Amino acid sequence: MIMMLLFPTLVITLVDGRLLKSSSSVLELFGENVKQLATKIKAHTFSQTWRTLFVHFDSKQINGEGLEKIATSFNELHQQENKEEDENEEKKKKKTMKCVVYNPKYAPEQKERSEKNLFVLLKNISPS
Repeated sequence: MIMMLLFPTLVITLVDGRLLKSSSSVLELFGENVKQLATKIKAHTFSQTWRTLFVHFDSKQINGEGLEKIATSFNELHQQENKEEDENEEKKKKKTMKCVVYNPKYAPEQKERSEKNLFVLLKNISPS
Protein backbone atom coordinates (compact mmCIF):
# COMPACT_ATOMS: atom_id res chain seq x y z
CA MET A 1 0.00 0.00 0.00
CA ILE A 2 2.85 2.36 0.80
CA MET A 3 4.42 1.79 -2.62
CA MET A 4 1.19 2.88 -4.32
CA LEU A 5 1.15 6.14 -2.39
CA LEU A 6 4.81 6.96 -2.98
CA PHE A 7 5.21 5.97 -6.63
CA PRO A 8 3.07 6.29 -9.77
CA THR A 9 1.41 2.89 -10.16
CA LEU A 10 -0.35 0.88 -12.85
CA VAL A 11 -2.92 -1.70 -11.80
CA ILE A 12 -3.30 -4.77 -14.03
CA THR A 13 -6.28 -6.98 -13.25
CA LEU A 14 -7.12 -10.58 -14.13
CA VAL A 15 -3.52 -11.73 -14.02
CA ASP A 16 -2.44 -15.21 -13.00
CA GLY A 17 0.39 -14.09 -10.77
CA ARG A 18 1.58 -17.61 -10.02
CA LEU A 19 2.70 -17.93 -13.64
CA LEU A 20 4.76 -14.72 -13.47
CA LYS A 21 7.79 -16.13 -11.70
CA SER A 22 10.29 -13.34 -12.44
CA SER A 23 10.45 -9.65 -13.19
CA SER A 24 11.24 -10.41 -16.83
CA SER A 25 7.99 -12.36 -17.15
CA VAL A 26 6.15 -9.31 -15.79
CA LEU A 27 7.91 -7.12 -18.36
CA GLU A 28 6.84 -9.46 -21.18
CA LEU A 29 3.22 -8.50 -20.47
CA PHE A 30 3.97 -5.03 -21.83
CA GLY A 31 5.12 -6.25 -25.26
CA GLU A 32 7.68 -4.11 -27.10
CA ASN A 33 10.06 -1.47 -25.66
CA VAL A 34 10.72 -3.68 -22.66
CA LYS A 35 14.27 -2.39 -22.15
CA GLN A 36 13.12 1.23 -21.96
CA LEU A 37 10.30 0.30 -19.63
CA ALA A 38 12.55 -1.79 -17.37
CA THR A 39 14.63 1.27 -16.45
CA LYS A 40 11.50 3.16 -15.35
CA ILE A 41 9.99 0.41 -13.16
CA LYS A 42 10.83 0.64 -9.48
CA ALA A 43 9.05 -2.52 -8.27
CA HIS A 44 6.04 -4.75 -8.80
CA THR A 45 3.74 -6.33 -6.24
CA PHE A 46 0.76 -8.67 -6.31
CA SER A 47 -2.50 -8.69 -4.41
CA GLN A 48 -3.07 -11.46 -1.88
CA THR A 49 -5.08 -13.45 -4.41
CA TRP A 50 -2.39 -13.14 -7.11
CA ARG A 51 -5.07 -11.82 -9.51
CA THR A 52 -3.97 -8.16 -9.50
CA LEU A 53 -0.52 -6.87 -10.38
CA PHE A 54 0.71 -3.46 -9.24
CA VAL A 55 3.61 -2.02 -11.24
CA HIS A 56 5.33 0.89 -9.48
CA PHE A 57 7.33 3.39 -11.53
CA ASP A 58 10.09 5.85 -10.67
CA SER A 59 8.40 9.22 -10.24
CA LYS A 60 11.48 11.04 -11.58
CA GLN A 61 11.35 9.20 -14.90
CA ILE A 62 7.63 9.02 -15.63
CA ASN A 63 4.58 11.25 -15.17
CA GLY A 64 0.82 10.76 -15.37
CA GLU A 65 0.76 11.19 -19.14
CA GLY A 66 3.42 8.53 -19.58
CA LEU A 67 1.46 6.13 -17.39
CA GLU A 68 -1.68 6.73 -19.45
CA LYS A 69 0.24 5.94 -22.66
CA ILE A 70 1.62 2.71 -21.19
CA ALA A 71 -1.83 1.66 -19.94
CA THR A 72 -3.44 2.42 -23.31
CA SER A 73 -0.82 0.50 -25.28
CA PHE A 74 -1.10 -2.43 -22.83
CA ASN A 75 -4.88 -2.58 -23.22
CA GLU A 76 -4.67 -2.35 -27.03
CA LEU A 77 -2.05 -5.10 -27.16
CA HIS A 78 -4.07 -7.52 -25.05
CA GLN A 79 -7.35 -6.76 -26.82
CA GLN A 80 -5.70 -7.63 -30.15
CA GLU A 81 -4.32 -10.87 -28.71
CA ASN A 82 -7.74 -11.87 -27.43
CA LYS A 83 -9.38 -11.12 -30.79
CA GLU A 84 -6.86 -13.38 -32.53
CA GLU A 85 -7.44 -16.15 -29.97
CA ASP A 86 -11.22 -15.81 -30.34
CA GLU A 87 -10.96 -16.32 -34.09
CA ASN A 88 -8.85 -19.45 -33.64
CA GLU A 89 -10.73 -21.08 -30.76
CA GLU A 90 -14.33 -21.88 -30.08
CA LYS A 91 -16.27 -19.23 -28.23
CA LYS A 92 -15.13 -19.38 -24.64
CA LYS A 93 -15.71 -16.69 -22.10
CA LYS A 94 -12.19 -15.51 -21.49
CA LYS A 95 -11.64 -12.39 -19.46
CA THR A 96 -9.22 -9.82 -20.79
CA MET A 97 -6.41 -8.34 -18.73
CA LYS A 98 -6.95 -4.64 -18.16
CA CYS A 99 -4.49 -1.95 -17.15
CA VAL A 100 -5.43 1.31 -15.41
CA VAL A 101 -3.56 4.05 -13.57
CA TYR A 102 -3.90 3.69 -9.79
CA ASN A 103 -5.98 6.44 -8.18
CA PRO A 104 -5.17 6.77 -4.46
CA LYS A 105 -8.47 8.60 -3.90
CA TYR A 106 -10.60 5.78 -5.34
CA ALA A 107 -11.33 3.87 -2.12
CA PRO A 108 -12.27 6.95 -0.04
CA GLU A 109 -14.47 8.22 -2.90
CA GLN A 110 -16.30 4.89 -3.10
CA LYS A 111 -16.82 4.83 0.65
CA GLU A 112 -18.14 8.40 0.60
CA ARG A 113 -20.44 7.59 -2.32
CA SER A 114 -21.89 4.58 -0.52
CA GLU A 115 -22.49 6.63 2.64
CA LYS A 116 -24.15 9.35 0.57
CA ASN A 117 -26.38 6.80 -1.16
CA LEU A 118 -27.36 5.29 2.19
CA PHE A 119 -28.25 8.75 3.50
CA VAL A 120 -30.43 9.45 0.46
CA LEU A 121 -32.18 6.09 0.83
CA LEU A 122 -32.84 6.63 4.52
CA LYS A 123 -34.05 10.17 3.88
CA ASN A 124 -36.53 8.96 1.26
CA ILE A 125 -37.80 6.08 3.42
CA SER A 126 -38.16 7.91 6.73
CA PRO A 127 -41.80 8.40 7.84
CA SER A 128 -42.79 12.06 7.72
